[in-house]
Amino acid sequence: MAKNSKNKLLFMALLLTVLLVSSAYATLASTVNAAEITAQEKGFAILNEVVGLDMENYDTASKEGAQDSYLGVVPQENVRYTLESNGSKIDALYTFANGKLRMVNVLENEGSPRLTKSATKPVQLGNKTIQVIDVPETAKVFLEDYQTYSGNPFYGDLASMLENVEANENLTKTVGNVKLEVTVSEGSTVFRWTYTINGIDAPSKCVAIGYKNGFLKYFIDNWDLYKIGSTTVNISEQEAIDIAMERARGFSWNMGSDNESVKISGFTVTNAMIWENVFCSNMYADTPRSEDPLMLYPMRHVWVSLDKFYPGNVYGFNVYVWTDTGEVCYINERVSTLDPPTDLIATDADFTVESINNKALVEIAKSNSLPFTWIVLFAFTIVMLGTVPVWLLRNRSLLKRPVKIGGILLCILSSSILLMPVWTVGAVEYTRRALIWGSESTGDTSFWNGSAWVTGRKTADEIYRQRVTSNAIKNYFIDDGYDTDNYQGTGSIKAQILYNISNAEANYNNVAVVDFDHGVGNTNMTGIPVNEFHYMFEDNEGTKIDGEWDVDKGVYDYEVYKETSGDTFFAFINTCMSACIDDTVGDYNSTQGIVNPNDPPQNQRARGMPFAWTHRLVTENPTTTPPSGYMSCNGYTHPDGDIHCYIGCPAGSAALDQTITGVSPLYATWLENFFWYALSFDISVNAALDEASLRNFDCLFGETDLATGFTAIWPQYFDGYWHYSGPGVSGPGTLAVYGNGNVHLYEYFVHDYVDATWYGYYAGVDNPDGIEGGSNDDSYAVLYAIGWYGDQAVIFGSIGWEATGHIYLYGLTDYGYNSHVLVYVSNTWGNWENWDAVNENLWVSQTSPGWIDVGTYAGKFRYIAVVVYADQAPSILAVDSVLVIPSPPQSEQYWVYEADKYEDGGTVYDLDYINGSYHDGNSATIYAPDYPDRADIIGTLNEEVVGGGHVYIYGCSYPGGYLSDMYVYVSSNYQDWYQVGSMMTITATSPYWIDVGTYGSSFRYVRIVGYDSHNSVRLVLDCVRVT
Repeated sequence: MAKNSKNKLLFMALLLTVLLVSSAYATLASTVNAAEITAQEKGFAILNEVVGLDMENYDTASKEGAQDSYLGVVPQENVRYTLESNGSKIDALYTFANGKLRMVNVLENEGSPRLTKSATKPVQLGNKTIQVIDVPETAKVFLEDYQTYSGNPFYGDLASMLENVEANENLTKTVGNVKLEVTVSEGSTVFRWTYTINGIDAPSKCVAIGYKNGFLKYFIDNWDLYKIGSTTVNISEQEAIDIAMERARGFSWNMGSDNESVKISGFTVTNAMIWENVFCSNMYADTPRSEDPLMLYPMRHVWVSLDKFYPGNVYGFNVYVWTDTGEVCYINERVSTLDPPTDLIATDADFTVESINNKALVEIAKSNSLPFTWIVLFAFTIVMLGTVPVWLLRNRSLLKRPVKIGGILLCILSSSILLMPVWTVGAVEYTRRALIWGSESTGDTSFWNGSAWVTGRKTADEIYRQRVTSNAIKNYFIDDGYDTDNYQGTGSIKAQILYNISNAEANYNNVAVVDFDHGVGNTNMTGIPVNEFHYMFEDNEGTKIDGEWDVDKGVYDYEVYKETSGDTFFAFINTCMSACIDDTVGDYNSTQGIVNPNDPPQNQRARGMPFAWTHRLVTENPTTTPPSGYMSCNGYTHPDGDIHCYIGCPAGSAALDQTITGVSPLYATWLENFFWYALSFDISVNAALDEASLRNFDCLFGETDLATGFTAIWPQYFDGYWHYSGPGVSGPGTLAVYGNGNVHLYEYFVHDYVDATWYGYYAGVDNPDGIEGGSNDDSYAVLYAIGWYGDQAVIFGSIGWEATGHIYLYGLTDYGYNSHVLVYVSNTWGNWENWDAVNENLWVSQTSPGWIDVGTYAGKFRYIAVVVYADQAPSILAVDSVLVIPSPPQSEQYWVYEADKYEDGGTVYDLDYINGSYHDGNSATIYAPDYPDRADIIGTLNEEVVGGGHVYIYGCSYPGGYLSDMYVYVSSNYQDWYQVGSMMTITATSPYWIDVGTYGSSFRYVRIVGYDSHNSVRLVLDCVRVT
């Protein structure tokens, strides 16, 4: 204890040195910038003066986030605010466009907010009169205070429209050119003001305030960003329909990819209808009408139907007609992500195919498919990919001193590091893995373009957009430190996909997967009983090969299930029916779960994509506390607290290159935004869904058509009338969130080195920037203390957001050294008393780079300090990166928290590694090499399993041909033991969840026995789980 105290005193002395330099720098900086009002300062003022929070009673922190732009046009600043007080915590993300507040998203509101004022009204409850929050009055006060803050009387006009508005009532009213809509549902109230004239709305030009349980949830203000370019209506609806149908008849689209493309034309247009009348941005025009891309003009959106489904599953067109000029703003094909019925598929005689020679897909897409706004949005994506976070703490005041001997040694060490091959410790990488797949349906080569056959199931636009979106998502994962591969296209072959899954689950702690494909399912696959239905997604070739169906080309639920063990914590499967949990599909049974539960585990077949990826069933009703083995059917409104989040489509899915409803951003744009926010900010999946929806649709995800229902297949006109139901899909399309929407994709690592210092003549820090980044790039920060006793060096890093969990360093020391390393963390920068030791007794002797296990810190921290200390001998540490793996949320499960052993000829190694609720790559070993050797692990569960439960063990047999016989027993009193299941011979050499069986009575202890009955036993066991 005394030694550790001395260590910390020395560390604090170094910290105080850094703080003195930092405070001097901060004082100078604040003097220089005193006249500037920053976005952070504006946000604090709004929290106090407009939102009405009593800021004096909160501990507050703010942080600049990654900067972006609104639709690639207006620069935006993002600022995160965290406010904590006794009984209240508020976490909010503010966005300022051109210096003006554009959006507030309250990510978290725990407890009762401390307010300087509140609007309440009396309500009679039985014999008592109580005061409740008057939401309309609260919104009115918000706008009046914002008018005072901003000096803009317009907000006072909006506030006046709330006079006599009753709580808990939906309402629509119009005053002048402003329409107010009030929507109330389940504790939430949304007030939305939209510009309107002549019955035509401008959805983009709006102000919206959302309240949840009486407190602000979000604020949107786009009003001044959009100007009205014209209000003239010269074209009637019928005239717009006539113009659109004529334009559609002369339209064409491209099929195929790269140099293998054809043009489709000569189809049959049948009828059209007005889909919506709206003001539309100038950005959507083939020919821009104004230098201001956000200028709005009135437009009629016409839906034009074809008689059949044509190549690429095209069945109609969106045609946008300006109402003032009668010119066509833009036209594009609309496709179905579902394959249509055979009798609705166009034959070769129904259309014309024209060869396109030597044109690359990108050139085709740019010339024939991408409207101006989509090009801008793509540019917005590229801008975001190139941005780096601007953190508040950036002080690079590294004081250099001559260290001759140390400098020579560091040159030798640095050179050896640069020449050293990449090397990893153990079987499991302590990083997260991201896999992306996507099918381009290359197997259905329906058309000859003069030199090659061309696919007939996906349009060139959809393939192009799929490539762009997959690449964007890949970069977001890479920037956040994931080991990422984008296999979209040629890499998405069935055998490769299944190998990717197996390899990722075996070698990484947490895996995230994304897939863009055709989906649904099939029967009569090879080796599967006749008429047994299973869900699938297609590989790059697809299940339609040259016009014929080949069901074995799909990647099926039962195949995914065999390759997974629960490490895929996040899956986004963007295919039709990828989230279907119905009991029937057509005439087939499609109930989720194990189809043949009475067969041996190795022969069991899973059904349902959510179950295949997570090994958990989806509940029938939303719940935050699902039964064991289940996950919530609505992880957005009722996150269940477990480790898995699955997102998919219960019915039809949305195409990437199309809008969801009418005139709105592309689905691909919303999707890219979602992943950017989830991976660039430390926010949950649910918060990222909300943030992307607020940015694109001016509302929360739960209020969008993605959540409430969109038309996957629009009405089609044939046989003399409109058909309003799509082929093979019942109900509207939605994007479902299963499990726990509160999981975080964001990974914690050192985003910025803050400072470095040292004590002693032969101590120092070289290349401190090398510790930054979430991936290992062979750029090392080197800390050394190689002189007298007491020399030490320290480097301070900013983790980015607020982290918690298990900490690892990736690094090494020099040959012959056993270096003493100490690690401290803190949630605030400045006060030395707030630094806690994570590990003060870490000794590093490895001379090849690998992961160094520091330990777990249960609290929250934003800063980390890595120290080397020469107390017993000189110390050197080269660090490439720091990684914090968050502890996963706990479900209603039981696990071993304390273990003992029994050895009779056999041996138990690394006993404590059996402890814990999830597998982390660290395993205990039971070794019984000779007959009749035996070794037992006796685990005490975290609590008693009342009424019995199902026992699983995550592990395998050691490579080398072992036939490891394993017996499992349970007990309630540590004396009377009862066997679970029967003896199992474990031969697999890759870890998996071993299904031991169910015991029907209560128990507290689990005993795992390895016994050599003439077969050597070597069991490698990571954890036990009882459900």
